[in-house]
Amino acid sequence: VHTVTLHPSGGVESFEADVSDETGMVHLVWLGRRRLTGIVPSRRISARGRVALRDGRKVIFNPEYELTIPGSE
Repeated sequence: VHTVTLHPSGGVESFEADVSDETGMVHLVWLGRRRLTGIVPSRRISARGRVALRDGRKVIFNPEYELTIPGSE
């Protein structure tokens, strides 16, 4: 996880994180969430979902995810 952002009020709340792997960067968006325990900068996670393009960026809405243990990937 590179960055984590909360977008409250002014519409639907969302918790967002930018993550990357050897294939590039993807923006994860969990709609209706204020936070997700364990999703913090520098944490390793595994995320799954349908990749879409929004404003020229890869994004996955409401992805499934798992917190990973360093060295277990």
